[in-house]
Amino acid sequence: MKRVMLLFIAIVFVWFVGCKEEAELRPLVFKFSVDAANESFADRGVNEAVTLSLEVKADYDFSKVPMRFKVETDKEASISIDGESVFPNEVYTLKKPNLELSYVGRVSGQHNVKVTFFNEKARKDHVTKEFNLKYVEYDYILEELSGKHTVFQGESVDFEYKLTPKNGEDDGNYTITFKSYDEADVKLEKSKVLLNGEVITLNKSYAITDLSKFVIGVRPFHFGSKSLKYVIKNKTGQREGAIALEVKQNTLQVSGDLDKVPVGYKGEVVNFVGKIKKEPLHVRSFKYKTVLTEGTPGGVELNDWKEVSYSNDDISIPIKVLENGSYQVKVIFQDEFGNETEKVISINSHANYKFKVEIEGRANPFNQGEEVTYRINLVREDSRIAATYKIVFDEGVEGDGTERLSVVTVGGTKISGSTYLVQTDTSDPANVKYFVTVKVKSFSIGTKKLNFKVFRDVEGKDEETRASINFKIQKSLFKVEQERLDKSHIVSVSEVITHTAKIAKANVRVPIKYKVFVVEGDETGIKENNMWKNITMDNGVVNIPITLLKQGTYKYKVFYEDEFGNEDVGEVKEVVYRRN
Repeated sequence: MKRVMLLFIAIVFVWFVGCKEEAELRPLVFKFSVDAANESFADRGVNEAVTLSLEVKADYDFSKVPMRFKVETDKEASISIDGESVFPNEVYTLKKPNLELSYVGRVSGQHNVKVTFFNEKARKDHVTKEFNLKYVEYDYILEELSGKHTVFQGESVDFEYKLTPKNGEDDGNYTITFKSYDEADVKLEKSKVLLNGEVITLNKSYAITDLSKFVIGVRPFHFGSKSLKYVIKNKTGQREGAIALEVKQNTLQVSGDLDKVPVGYKGEVVNFVGKIKKEPLHVRSFKYKTVLTEGTPGGVELNDWKEVSYSNDDISIPIKVLENGSYQVKVIFQDEFGNETEKVISINSHANYKFKVEIEGRANPFNQGEEVTYRINLVREDSRIAATYKIVFDEGVEGDGTERLSVVTVGGTKISGSTYLVQTDTSDPANVKYFVTVKVKSFSIGTKKLNFKVFRDVEGKDEETRASINFKIQKSLFKVEQERLDKSHIVSVSEVITHTAKIAKANVRVPIKYKVFVVEGDETGIKENNMWKNITMDNGVVNIPITLLKQGTYKYKVFYEDEFGNEDVGEVKEVVYRRN
């Protein structure tokens, strides 16, 4: 019994001493308080952050006795410290006396938030701060002021909108993000969407700077039912919307036929000519390609897609025939939106374009210097088929000498190796005539030939025909007649003898040449002996002065030359110079 009593006394003593020590330490270890910088907050919009600033004031060394805290809320929210998430009801270590909590309410309503602090020595000693935060939802009314929901491909349409916030405290921080438009153009590579005139990029956020008026523009490419989906965001939330658009397919119509039927031989270029009609008309251009549907492959030249511009709705599609035969060629037309129409063309390349050359003009011969007109006619074997012909003359006239070359003119222009278009006489549509009018003037006598070649105006200048105009030039009439002297004897050097002659020639208005030639006597006794001089005729008569320089008796004769170099010689005449 004595032992039991002693043991009891010892236990009581130990308990007493421990309690005394604990009582002495409690005020140093656990005494702390918490202050909040602000406990009253204005209403916030959903998703708007509120900063809760708290300060722990401890009567002990804060760094040696760890402090713990937890956050509680009755609404959905996001909580963080320095960007790191804090989860409700979980315990976290407070590393410094100051605590900055970022609180973002995700739903509207009254948010009751509690922040509780305690240390690890005694969980029952704690301090709790409570906050009442009111979150509101910023709603708005979206009005479509104007816009057309049915359009054609490529037609630009503007939708004008007005956004009115329901809450007057809304600060207008609105953005719009366009999410999608057309499954056939997911990246807007062909269609265009614009915000206030600027082209947008899908899934990119754009600020709505003027809520009273903003314009969404659409320029559709593909036809069909389209929906431009978008999301409008403000500080508190977002709302999805869509613009429904019915895009009508543009029409493409082509009419026409070949410009010549039947077609000629290989090398021929025929044209599908006609009209193209696009509704609505955005640009005057189209693409086309040709496909052979019947006939020998390689018989016609085919084209892959080729872009063509046009005016006045007129079109011309060239098709080159490479080999004779019968073909069907499909021409596929495509507008800028990929809409297509087609025309099937039948081509028969067995037509007869052969022709012969006939020369129409005066009979030979012709005089020197005489201008003669010839008409070169092309006579076709098959007169049904229209064609274009060209003619090329050789540079010179065969048979000419080296001086005074023949002059050849077409349409008043001297030929110079150029190519001339053959004229067409369509006065009788059933018998179209092809011709070229040529004028020739030659100066040297002899047989002449004007060579030329005629060809149909197709690539390669095929079906060439060579021909010539043959003509003969005879000497122009030139003869001296009726020579006489006004006197044959002089007594003074100042006297002049007049030698008169009648000249028979075709053109008496053209001057001739003459020279006096002493045949007997002193050659220096007659002035300008053996020198060619020009002289003008008067009604075919020339008056030639004979001047004697020395006394004596002289015999002379006069040589005459026309503009073509033809010569004639007069009779020998005698003159005397003797002083009395």
